[in-house]
Amino acid sequence: MAAPEDTGMTALGTIVKAHGLDGGIIVDPKVDSAEFEKITRIFIRDRRGDLIPYQVENSRLDRKKGRETFFVKLAFINDRTTAEDLAGSSIFTEEEIPELLPEVELPDVLDWQVFDVDQQQLGVVSEIMDSPAHPIISVSGEIIGELLIPWVDEYIAEVDEENNVVVAKNIDRLIPDE
Repeated sequence: MAAPEDTGMTALGTIVKAHGLDGGIIVDPKVDSAEFEKITRIFIRDRRGDLIPYQVENSRLDRKKGRETFFVKLAFINDRTTAEDLAGSSIFTEEEIPELLPEVELPDVLDWQVFDVDQQQLGVVSEIMDSPAHPIISVSGEIIGELLIPWVDEYIAEVDEENNVVVAKNIDRLIPDE
């Protein structure tokens, strides 16, 4: 049997557990939440290794404790027992996903100095938070107070491991308007 990736399928995530009595499931996504919400049909590998198609009736993003999961209701999965049998299964799609979430390597940047691209000191990394999409650093400083910066190319311009410095960009997008 061919791996899903060999058949043009894209891994979407993993079914964590059942949710509710009507057959809902909780999914830990491997893709951006905006892309996951667009999916209308998924495939779940059964115990024999076959990929079984399911229609997505609805899905809803849930954010708790800095973590994103989805509550998903599939057609013909109408009770908790059937949903519980799916726990631990990987899910796939044949739909094209523009960008899978990359595995992000984050150096231990705790207590590192953070500057913007204009060399203005923003503060110090006070916390590193995990999220399904990407790590987030919390920067504490006198000028900005506390600022959460996603560890993605859009906001991280440079990482200087030799001098323990992070250079951030597009910070104005992260600061709320007053």
